[in-house]
Amino acid sequence: LSRRVSRRRRGGRLDAAAGYLQLYLSTHAAAQTRSRPQATIRRIVNAKGDGAIDDPEVKRQCCTRLQKINGMTKQRVADMDAQIANEAMKGGVTGLGCDHPKLISVLCTRTKAALARTRVSYRSKYDKDFATEVKSETSSNYGNMMAFALAMPEEYVADIIHASCGGWGCDEEALIELCLTRSTEQLLEGKKVWEGRNDKSLTDYIDKNLGHSYRHLKYLINQIFKGKRTW
Repeated sequence: LSRRVSRRRRGGRLDAAAGYLQLYLSTHAAAQTRSRPQATIRRIVNAKGDGAIDDPEVKRQCCTRLQKINGMTKQRVADMDAQIANEAMKGGVTGLGCDHPKLISVLCTRTKAALARTRVSYRSKYDKDFATEVKSETSSNYGNMMAFALAMPEEYVADIIHASCGGWGCDEEALIELCLTRSTEQLLEGKKVWEGRNDKSLTDYIDKNLGHSYRHLKYLINQIFKGKRTW
């Protein structure tokens, strides 16, 4: 028993040390990222002499360099997220199972634009589709959440339409919520994605799935997806 306790304590200390190391590395990387733009501006201003910070041309050069640094930083984050997600889905060192907390930390803490860059980076690194890999490692409502997190706005609209009307009956509340929380442009783009996937008319599909008792709702939703009316 004492040996078991000792092993557990050693394991706990190792986990804590690994956590502290990861925190230090992330803090150090963040500090370097913050200091680099400041150093860049300082070099440009110093090269131009006193009062250069008020020169419009110097400001333009500073903005151009900062945009380049920002783009490089975003790409590095995307590459790192792609690697972390792959490690999470492949079970880390053992290669068994999926490290779901790590996967969630990548998918649910980034913007849609950041996730789009991660998808491109994942394809480049592993020659696989990121969304397909995530779907194969998750299931049920959790899997749906992960898929929706990865979906672009127009893909999300198409996914919700499919989830609302794809099974037995129709989830009218989901369609209403979709129309209330998305812009007309997103709904129309989502309509194109859905029709491209299914090779059929979305308005005809809604006519078929919404019954006579929902005829007024059906008319309104079809008007919205035709671009003739907004909420």
